[in-house]
Amino acid sequence: MDPEAAYLLNRGIQDAGTALAKAVQNAMAVAGFLEKHPKVARVFMPGSLRTQITNLAKKQMRGFRLHACV
Repeated sequence: MDPEAAYLLNRGIQDAGTALAKAVQNAMAVAGFLEKHPKVARVFMPGSLRTQITNLAKKQMRGFRLHACV
């Protein structure tokens, strides 16, 4: 691997955590907006429903917060 490719790979790896955290934050904001929108009947988001899916999501995922959805 040439030095420039190694640098770009290293920079990408270092920024991946921050980018993923921001993506989760943005997804939760969009889900929250859609839940309140009158033309949206339901929003399905991991962790938003208190069902078996929520229990599975708790075991397998992190980064989402539990909230009610309509």
